[in-house]
Amino acid sequence: MSSNTYATAFKLLSLGYSVIPSGGSVTGKAPLVNWSDYQDKPPDEKQLEQWQQELKPRLWGIVTNDQVAVIDADTPDTRTQLEAEIGEPHVITPRGGAHWYVDTTGHPFKTVAGLLPGIDCRGVGGFVNIAGGKYDIKRLPMPGDLIPWNSLPQRILAAFNSSKPSTVVKQGKPIPDGQRNATLTRIAGAMRRQGADQEAIEAALMNVKCQTPLPEREIKQIAASVGRYAPAPDNGQPAHDIQVFNANAQPSRKDVPHLFELAGHGKILPVKEASTFFAQGGSGKSIIAADYLPILFSNGILDSSFCALGQGNVLVLDWEADLETHRRYITAIKRGLSKRVNGDLDGGIIRYIPLYSPITATADFIREYIRANDIALVVIDSQMAAMAGAFTSMKDDQIAGIYYNILASWETTTLTIDHVPKSVMNTDYGTGAAYGSVIKYNRARSVFELKQAQEPGENVIELAFIHQKNNLGPKMKPFGLKTQFNNDQEGDLDTVIFDTFDLADSSKLEKIRPLWERARDAIMWDFNGRASTGQLASQLETNEAVIRATLNRYDKVFTKIEKTRDGVTWGLLTVQEA
Repeated sequence: MSSNTYATAFKLLSLGYSVIPSGGSVTGKAPLVNWSDYQDKPPDEKQLEQWQQELKPRLWGIVTNDQVAVIDADTPDTRTQLEAEIGEPHVITPRGGAHWYVDTTGHPFKTVAGLLPGIDCRGVGGFVNIAGGKYDIKRLPMPGDLIPWNSLPQRILAAFNSSKPSTVVKQGKPIPDGQRNATLTRIAGAMRRQGADQEAIEAALMNVKCQTPLPEREIKQIAASVGRYAPAPDNGQPAHDIQVFNANAQPSRKDVPHLFELAGHGKILPVKEASTFFAQGGSGKSIIAADYLPILFSNGILDSSFCALGQGNVLVLDWEADLETHRRYITAIKRGLSKRVNGDLDGGIIRYIPLYSPITATADFIREYIRANDIALVVIDSQMAAMAGAFTSMKDDQIAGIYYNILASWETTTLTIDHVPKSVMNTDYGTGAAYGSVIKYNRARSVFELKQAQEPGENVIELAFIHQKNNLGPKMKPFGLKTQFNNDQEGDLDTVIFDTFDLADSSKLEKIRPLWERARDAIMWDFNGRASTGQLASQLETNEAVIRATLNRYDKVFTKIEKTRDGVTWGLLTVQEA
């Protein structure tokens, strides 16, 4: 923390502002102390010096009140427009926006997020950062250099007259233990829908009485997570929607490569049930589950092998990737599909919401969002990240049980992405279950393990889909999907192309196929139509007893040709499916 920044904070305090240290929470912009203590009375010089020595804050901020408010232009474009109307701002913000300090003596402004498009106001009960980091003070908000309230543009004054009143958290009986997270999340959600920002939500929740106070860290997590959503906008869309498609033309399914050409019968994603894809890191499971499948599903390209719903809106809850990563993949996937789809890909909506707190903190809010926006499929990336830090004192089984109870309460189709244990990351065969509790395996209705093969330096990832479990019908036979990443001349991602492949053509993944298929192909291609159990056992790297049992079981495929001193020689009755 530079001495100049602290000197600025000290100067602002001497001007009568309530100055407090900042730079906390996941945003890096939240107060480091409970700001509600300084709404009516500023700290003294001794307190400021103590904060500087003990907290070494990265930023300093001001608690706004009934005498001073701040008009906040969120973007450079809004800033340019307001500069023409009001004049030079007092502060330029890190993202190119700006702050104007307004004298509201006798005409108090309330704190309103989204007062107008691109414009917020910090007034009574508000907080704003001013010094440190990339905040650029163009002119100190001296008492004689504030913007008179009546010189603001009429559109801003009119917006204040018509804006909703700020939310007040009512105090009643203390919230009992066991209901604190859910209740505080509901309060936070209600405040956010009425326009309160993260800082205002956090300050309000700090003052809610609980039977046993919730740790400040958890309160900040709730405020940060709920604060990521948009205030209830007129068009009903969340702030983090990526409106990839506009619900218009329906593309043809002709020549569209997808997972289900080799999948056989059954449902990969049973309707209104929980399904899971799990694999090791770097396998490409996220781009398939959180980008490719949502594109196909939202556009109605998928057939009944995927989901009986056929088409619907998709919500992706992501704890691992940012929105820009999804935009990049979405664009590249659309370019790849456009070469093989008759018509534009504009048939549906995919909504991405990045999250930073455990799923337990926003489960109720998400459930209401699903109902309000007619969400037919929710993708969660990933289960481990979604539950990280939620219940540190609980066992894995209990945590997994809570996770699936949350999914069930949403009453929609869900696809969870999960990981495998480190101990099996380099094995060639399926592991059978994701990392952690067996409850994950038991509670999901359909579970696929994805095994990858990729040669060093290659831009193609081959994945085998192994149906480890299906509570609602027969398991599918393993099938393959390959993902090809193509860059442009500048080295940036240009297209992502998906296509199916035969697992028998992959030297690494062919071992995942059923043993009877591998034996059939070995007899047909490696031994010219006849082979002994010993030859097959050696070729397929297993023992003769297992080979013998497999050949006898599939008696519509294999037949005994002759018996000699060296054992039984086998041939094929058919090369069709068993």
